[in-house]
Amino acid sequence: MSYYCLDENMRVCTKEELHEQSGYQYVTVLTTHEWNRERDFFDMGIELEPDTEDIL
Repeated sequence: MSYYCLDENMRVCTKEELHEQSGYQYVTVLTTHEWNRERDFFDMGIELEPDTEDIL
């Protein structure tokens, strides 16, 4: 799993850094297994979250 903070530039950061400072916009690159395990950490701000069991 990779985390990147988006400021004026994109920089590598940690999950803890994102959790501590909620004002960051960020990108996370993760596998399907990682998403299923960690999905509760991510608040995507939308009503519909990706369901890896229902891929068309």
